[in-house]
Amino acid sequence: MQPGHDLPRIGCAGYFGYANLGDEWFFSTWRELFAGRAHVRVLHPYDETDDLDGIIIGGGDIVTPTPNNHYWNPDWAQQDRPVWVYGVGVPATTWTEEQLDLYRAFFALCQGVWARDEASLQWCLACGADAHRVEDIAWGADLPRARVRVPLALDRKVFGLSIRPLPRYASELCTQQLVGLCHDMWEMGYQTLLLPLQCPALPTVEDYTMHADLQARINATCGTIAHVAPPGLDNEHRIALIGACDIYGTMRFHGLLAGLRYGVRSRAIITPRDNKFLRLEEELEATLCGSTFTEWAAALMQPDSPLLPARVLRKKETSRTQLEQFRELVLARLEAA
Repeated sequence: MQPGHDLPRIGCAGYFGYANLGDEWFFSTWRELFAGRAHVRVLHPYDETDDLDGIIIGGGDIVTPTPNNHYWNPDWAQQDRPVWVYGVGVPATTWTEEQLDLYRAFFALCQGVWARDEASLQWCLACGADAHRVEDIAWGADLPRARVRVPLALDRKVFGLSIRPLPRYASELCTQQLVGLCHDMWEMGYQTLLLPLQCPALPTVEDYTMHADLQARINATCGTIAHVAPPGLDNEHRIALIGACDIYGTMRFHGLLAGLRYGVRSRAIITPRDNKFLRLEEELEATLCGSTFTEWAAALMQPDSPLLPARVLRKKETSRTQLEQFRELVLARLEAA
């Protein structure tokens, strides 16, 4: 710790500041975890680091072929301060030998790498990292209470839906299928709450406008049966709204994780390359995904296994223990410096 610092100062690097639900959840967890023990701030790749005693990179799928992007800066490992990499995943992609060499050199200078799934762990070990397996950071995060601020009907249950602005979901066929699904849910007693999960204050952001456009199509076709969460909600509110649902369908990983943690029946529609969803299904021994619209809609109707809550709780408790152990490791290193 530098002279004159009352507490250690830690920079946390990741996909922070873009109002993406999972990533903002990571940073709020770091802030909560170190509260009263260290000063924590967001660190972007080209921010000044002179005032920092240490750097934490993570979490999320940010071990990518281009490391010096909007996540973190490989030059940090060359500086005279410790760097940890925690809760990260390695997306399925193609790597050049030059890119692998960069990670081998970077990991060799880090205090350790903690990967959030087994495949990512094996990749990091193959790159020579002092690597360990941990749960995703969001499993150990605090859950906010639901604060519903949208005009929902009190006499109906809530079907939550989070879509994603990707080409495969922007087709007319996909829109028609989603409209039909929301109509079927209405017939079963559910209103639809559309929940954008990457939604800054500007209402023109694509994730919000895609949900608003879908709301307009649903209501024009079926009557006023769908509502959309407004733009500019803080991350805690967006997470909490997932907990206010009775059934939740999503195209985003941390939307699924939040629903599971609240005990909401939650299912994801995925692409064949969405390995992290499939790994989660295997770990929880549960059907949580569909790779086609028909599979996904059918999964939404299937009740959860009675064993699922205990498995989710075990992940939460394991993640929290791992995070607290990691915090003590970091603080011990910084206070000894």
